[in-house]
Amino acid sequence: MIFTSGGTESINSAISACVDSGAKRKLVISSVEHVAVEDFAESRKNLGVELTRIGVDQNGQIDLQKLEDAIDDEVSLVSVIWGHNETGILSPVLDIAKLCHEKGVLLHLDGVQAVGKIKVDLKELQCDLLSISAHKLHGPKGVGALFVRDGIKLNPYHIGGGQEQGRRAGTEAVANVVGLGKACELALESLEENARIVSSLRDRFESEISQKFSFAKIIGEESERLPNTSKVCFEGFEAETLLPLLDIRGICVSHGAACSSGSWGPPRVLSEMGFPDEWAKGSVRFSWSKYNECKDILIVLDALEEVFSLLQ
Repeated sequence: MIFTSGGTESINSAISACVDSGAKRKLVISSVEHVAVEDFAESRKNLGVELTRIGVDQNGQIDLQKLEDAIDDEVSLVSVIWGHNETGILSPVLDIAKLCHEKGVLLHLDGVQAVGKIKVDLKELQCDLLSISAHKLHGPKGVGALFVRDGIKLNPYHIGGGQEQGRRAGTEAVANVVGLGKACELALESLEENARIVSSLRDRFESEISQKFSFAKIIGEESERLPNTSKVCFEGFEAETLLPLLDIRGICVSHGAACSSGSWGPPRVLSEMGFPDEWAKGSVRFSWSKYNECKDILIVLDALEEVFSLLQ
């Protein structure tokens, strides 16, 4: 395990360590990766790394046949998001891991959204690297970790000291690392109960949304998803208008990822899934947690009714 300053550095270090100075210079990712993967992977092209993106279908699922076809002897790493940060859609990670191992290629999973919300069994999963971030499971901000399976040799991401077996120089933020460990411990203790409570809230909310608003479309409702995430498109509206009006009513939601705040265009993930711009521009992400209650659903629905009435 390598401790990092957060999920982004964990992801960057995994990709960099595997492709920057190795003999194999190809990297394969999905077309709907988090910006931490997408932007860093794109930057590696300046260092001579060949980047391949594999598309997804209407349900947000990666095309496994195209992934298999893209993996050749020059590929050093496949990196795939496990639970999508905007849609909550879960990738078929067991199938991806099996495919990568059959091809003899390392697999990195962006597990930032998944860890702490769903069961993570690394023996069953058999990924080679897994990135996590503390604040996504109610831990402190500013710390993450990269799981590295035994036997995998990584080039150092930070140079200048022998910390963490020479793989990341610099003194560890001990208090934050302890906080990450405690957050993982608490999440594990109530994982199934929290998932049941949160998914129940999400499902009830989505049911109410579908009944009340004919112009609403639930993204990924046919796919296996994280229990806490609802991505809803409101046809005929734009998130740029919706979010401020919801905000002043005390509803904290987003158009896309926090890392893309300030961007009001159609979210890339929805474009890749084939949704038209007029739907994607009105997409809103609702995130639920164990600290929410049923009354919060009614508060959100009332606020939405007010906002739509005002705009119409």
